[in-house]
Amino acid sequence: MLEAEFLDRWLDIRAEAVTRIAGEIRRAQAAGFCPGIDP
Repeated sequence: MLEAEFLDRWLDIRAEAVTRIAGEIRRAQAAGFCPGIDP
């Protein structure tokens, strides 16, 4: 795998993870948890 391919794949994986984490924070806040955290 070339460095550019790795970088592209890594950025995709990272973006997906950030999106999932932000979604979980939003769901937790809707349930009354995690006050003050900005997803």
